[in-house]
Amino acid sequence: MRTKIVLLFFAAAFVLLAAAVPAENLIVNSEFDAADGLSGWQTDIGSWQLGYDAGTCSGSYSALGTSAVLGIGSQYLRMRQTDCLAVDPNATPALYLGATYRTTANVWARLYLRFYSDGDCLSHLGFSDFVFGGTSASFNRIVDLIAIPATAAGMRFWVDFNPKNADEPQFTAEVDRIYLGERAEIFDDGLEAEGGSVCRWSASEGLVY
Repeated sequence: MRTKIVLLFFAAAFVLLAAAVPAENLIVNSEFDAADGLSGWQTDIGSWQLGYDAGTCSGSYSALGTSAVLGIGSQYLRMRQTDCLAVDPNATPALYLGATYRTTANVWARLYLRFYSDGDCLSHLGFSDFVFGGTSASFNRIVDLIAIPATAAGMRFWVDFNPKNADEPQFTAEVDRIYLGERAEIFDDGLEAEGGSVCRWSASEGLVY
């Protein structure tokens, strides 16, 4: 009987470990680490540079943007991922999209995906719903599940900061710890496979910084 109980225990533990697969981040250089800087990112509106890391991690940064005047006369700030990501809506009907941001301006922080009908991101299909948050003087985490269109074959990640009023003055905003993946993140502070950081974690068991 004891042997049977032990075997059942290990079988249950194996199932739990198999279920706890780390969330894989599809975004390259999602935490703007020192070696990569802003590599993999393209400025669309405004100017971007490295800012303070959301977790004060040494050797890692955030993307700090300063808005510019859009054609309609309003201040605006936007950048996008350079890489085109392939997607199969049948295998992956939805993805989790999230990031950490902060700004004291009267703006909406918005995360979204732009979809294409080809794997090279040439034929535009449309945009996803927004994952958004309002003014936040301290770093704020936003995340939501985004549906993938049935006809999509490629996609890119975009982030923008959109003024709530047309006459808002020039502003700055920061974004960090961007995540795009099939599974919900296990850790809020970024310890994920493929682009996660361990700088907030101790190598000693039971100790977390």
